[in-house]
Amino acid sequence: MAKNEYDLIVIGGGAAGNGAAFNAKKLRKRVALVERDLVGGTCTNYGCDPSKALLHTAKLLHESKQFEKYGLEAHGVKLNWSLAQAQLKALIQEMRGGSEEEINQTYEEAGIDLIREHGEFVDAHRVRVGERIISAEKIIITTGSKPLIPKIEGLESADYLTNRDAFYLETLPKSMIILGSGPVGTEFAQMFSRFGVAVTLVEATDRILPNDERDLVEGLASILTDEGIKIRLNAKAVAVKQANGTTVILEGGEEISAEKLLVAVGRAPATDGLNLAAAGIETDADGWIRTDATLRTSQSHIFAAGDVSGGYQFTHVANQQGDCLAHNAFSDSLQTFNRDPIPWVTYCSPQLAHVGQTSAQLEEADIEFATVMLPIGDIARAQLLKKEDGCIKLLSDPDGKILGGHILAENAGELIGTLVLAMRFNATLEDLATLTLPYPSWVEGIKWAADKGYKA
Repeated sequence: MAKNEYDLIVIGGGAAGNGAAFNAKKLRKRVALVERDLVGGTCTNYGCDPSKALLHTAKLLHESKQFEKYGLEAHGVKLNWSLAQAQLKALIQEMRGGSEEEINQTYEEAGIDLIREHGEFVDAHRVRVGERIISAEKIIITTGSKPLIPKIEGLESADYLTNRDAFYLETLPKSMIILGSGPVGTEFAQMFSRFGVAVTLVEATDRILPNDERDLVEGLASILTDEGIKIRLNAKAVAVKQANGTTVILEGGEEISAEKLLVAVGRAPATDGLNLAAAGIETDADGWIRTDATLRTSQSHIFAAGDVSGGYQFTHVANQQGDCLAHNAFSDSLQTFNRDPIPWVTYCSPQLAHVGQTSAQLEEADIEFATVMLPIGDIARAQLLKKEDGCIKLLSDPDGKILGGHILAENAGELIGTLVLAMRFNATLEDLATLTLPYPSWVEGIKWAADKGYKA
């Protein structure tokens, strides 16, 4: 095989792309991985990983002010932002795989050609990378997503932040406006607020976190408000002015000003410059690459996965798609990608976790269901640790089969795994209620919630 010819070209070195590349190598294929930015993708470098690290720092700082309720005295605990930044950068480098030299060595030892260039389709089998043109029998696109920048008058010329730079500020601002209250905007709001930034969270609709269970969202919103975050609902930004900070003008004329503006209204496909048309790859109206249930695009030899194909934009989904991609690229027996039920978590404190359907979705579909709610304060572990905010909400059909699970709790992201397992294997409320679980533990809450529903 010639130098520029491969069995597989993977464009995009995030979770799905890396998984696909290494799995294809196990099949003894010649693989090129094309990445124009940092290996690891958005999650590792500008998303999940830095946010969870800094959220933990913010949580510790916040809790240090409440040590007296545990019989502790702590004085003068404060944030050293420069130290936090240095530690964060070192941690993310480690998560990414080490220094650039160490990363290069890892791919070299694996037998994968890591090409640090922008990839652009020449045609359906050839990709331009820098001054070279490489070709392959099969191609996988895993270029991810980028911040969606809304069309708001004056925003383009304003000095705004996105998730790509907000984690790595040299200094913290005194105040910040955050546009958008999905998981990204909401996590940023609590993180910066706990670091001492005066935060205003601006949302155009009537609630934050619109894809989660409403009453649990309202509970989290109340906690955020109590911490000092200003939440503005039904507040549509129509213009932005830049002068001595940033001013956001809302529909109706009201103006809100802050030192910094963070835009977190959603995501857009990162397909700029790929020249998808040259390869005959179809996208939907918003630019997301169309794929079938096997992750194949409109070209039978080209696959796409992760954020760039729309759908669930979670690293845990992309990881599993990476396993499926390599198999489907080189097999006559294609696997359908279906890993339902798929959970997600907003890592505020307390965390908000979700799996399955919401009450609103079940009502809209006219599906009969029962609801059981257990206050977190009913769990012994929560009482002992004085972490009693939140609740567990289970939605089940008339036979007790779980249709949806929603948790607002200190460790909701860990607890939701029990419900994922239950739903995957069609467990009922009775099955959960009759489990023997350790005392005192958080997961007991699942058992007691199920018991409450089972005996209702």
